[in-house]
Amino acid sequence: MKKLVIYFSHTGENYMSDGIRNIDKGNTEIVAEKIAAKTGADLFKVETVKDYPYDYYECCAEAKKELQSQARPELRV
Repeated sequence: MKKLVIYFSHTGENYMSDGIRNIDKGNTEIVAEKIAAKTGADLFKVETVKDYPYDYYECCAEAKKELQSQARPELRV
């Protein structure tokens, strides 16, 4: 049986325990890679057509708007 780990992960400015800082790889991507390594699964990264803002606060504002309007961003194929 084939296995697949599908994930969505944000990079750029993120809130961390030591404050806001830039990350090149999101936490979800790191966990997805670990799961894939343990299970022998393939990885598939879900990406949106429109990128989320790099700035932490702008990204949070965009996410809140999407949540309130129940938006489902278009995905890249």
